[in-house]
Amino acid sequence: MIQVIFIDLLEMIYIDYDRNDSYRYDQDDT
Repeated sequence: MIQVIFIDLLEMIYIDYDRNDSYRYDQDDT
């Protein structure tokens, strides 16, 4: 159960990081 929560948290962090990275690239491109 703890493992599932950990994976879910990691996934959320990864998605958030990916989103920020894309946003940064968009700003750089403009």
